[in-house]
Amino acid sequence: MRELYQVIMDNERFYYTSGDSDFTLNNELYKAVSIYRNELSRDSLSDEAKLIADLDLAPFDLYKEFNPSTSIFVRILKENGALIFAGKVRSVDFELSKGTATIKLSAIGGVLNSKIPNRTYAKECGFNLFDDGCGLDKAKFSVVLTNNFSISEDKLEITSEALASKPSGYFSGGYARFSNQHSYISDHTGDKITLMFPLKNLSTSDVLNVYAGCDKTIKMCKNKFGNSINYGGFPFIPSKNPVTQGF
Repeated sequence: MRELYQVIMDNERFYYTSGDSDFTLNNELYKAVSIYRNELSRDSLSDEAKLIADLDLAPFDLYKEFNPSTSIFVRILKENGALIFAGKVRSVDFELSKGTATIKLSAIGGVLNSKIPNRTYAKECGFNLFDDGCGLDKAKFSVVLTNNFSISEDKLEITSEALASKPSGYFSGGYARFSNQHSYISDHTGDKITLMFPLKNLSTSDVLNVYAGCDKTIKMCKNKFGNSINYGGFPFIPSKNPVTQGF
């Protein structure tokens, strides 16, 4: 029996089927490709799964060069649309000799059952820049590069006069976004930023968004972003432990 695979990455959707021919369900066309899964336990909604697919199947092929910073989700359905499994891509391994990719998924149910503290007591801010806790509008702390930048041969350095509109270091620790890809900015000097990894298929005719970085200190939050009222850290925690070091 054919199974249906919905792959979701940001605003993009990919529809595949393990059947011998294309299949339509709810007006969505599922393309027939070489893809199958391992056997799932009865508690499949909180378990893990493994898919085997063609080496170049999108969007899993992005993992050949780097781990996309954008989360990729997969839903496996029966032919009648009933949900079999829902999970998030954890890793992708490639076997060039076989021409296959092994996609490891963590079930959504398992992720939701994990106990992860989302706030800790520390001097550094516990929020991510531009998230709901931070509250800043990222568009106000970014530049948009359109047909006015150059790319180094290794795809790791971006040069543009627009980047020099901000002081050196402004974008360090931030990120560059192209389409559904993000790359961490390891350095910003003058009109140049250095990326941690290349953005696949980026060309000088594309639109590149570059966002400021934050070191999560109260000083930068106040002086650079004017956002100390929303600071998510505890900057006045004593650095000296009175229990072990005395007063």
